Amino acid sequence: MNRFPIALLLLLSLLGAGQEAFSAPLVAPTERYKREMLRLMIAEANHIAAELKLDEQLPITETNLTLVSFVEAGKSYGYVGVFDTRNYAYTFYMKNFGIVCSVIGHKGYQDYIAARTNYVWLISRFDSNRTFRIAMELMQKAGLDAERLNRDCRVRIDFPEEKGLFSHTFSPIYMVTWSSKPYTFRSEGVGGGIEFTEPTRKVRALHVGDLKYNLRKPLETANLMQLLTPENSREAVLYAIEMATNYVRRIEFLSSGDPPESMLRGVWAEYTNAPFPTNVLFHTNAFEVLVRKMRLGQTNATPIKR
Repeated sequence: MNRFPIALLLLLSLLGAGQEAFSAPLVAPTERYKREMLRLMIAEANHIAAELKLDEQLPITETNLTLVSFVEAGKSYGYVGVFDTRNYAYTFYMKNFGIVCSVIGHKGYQDYIAARTNYVWLISRFDSNRTFRIAMELMQKAGLDAERLNRDCRVRIDFPEEKGLFSHTFSPIYMVTWSSKPYTFRSEGVGGGIEFTEPTRKVRALHVGDLKYNLRKPLETANLMQLLTPENSREAVLYAIEMATNYVRRIEFLSSGDPPESMLRGVWAEYTNAPFPTNVLFHTNAFEVLVRKMRLGQTNATPIKR
């Protein structure tokens, strides 16, 4: 049975985030913005680590971080950055002008090796219904919409360890994956997933592919106008802020980089089930491309008033 590695969970998240980066950044991050985002990210990591009883030394502080990375834009929505502690990697998104965590991955395999050593069960003890219930409970504890994942996706339960056809024992370390129905056995269709050890209910990895499945609420909100001006123009920041609640504006901005329509539709589907706004697409008219980029401040030409 193939392993569903933590790295894959992180990669899927970053691939989804990368779909939002076709255009040049509309607003550049300031030092104030990055400091505030890091503060909010640390607070959110402490919160979810406590909720899930992760093997972390709490509270997490800036001195505990081994890696910090931000997206090169002052964003008002979507993927904003990642950081690592000694034990876990966390991926963060901007939602409702605050920070929420959507991906957690354990670093290293010492805990996995220990669980395989400490828990060796007869195969007759495997209970998929119990495993599924625990996965649901842990996903809901993390603030993820497991009920909607169940409606939208097919569920698959795997063991991360290789097992022969006639094995009589197993270690109760499970991977429960929710895959979009057209992609049940393909990684690009993963809507969410969790890896955990059943006896201790310790989470090794947690992921949701679309923010629509993340019900977490930000602990605090950020004043983006204060954090991003005067280094960026007030008009550009207001436009970026509008994109936090206006899905059409997001597609309008992203389409200025002329990405494939299929990728734009994928980004749209992550946020809303509304019909895709084809009127914002422009792939052949060079003048429309120039005008749109001038409005977004992506050329050296004089900006056009909206």
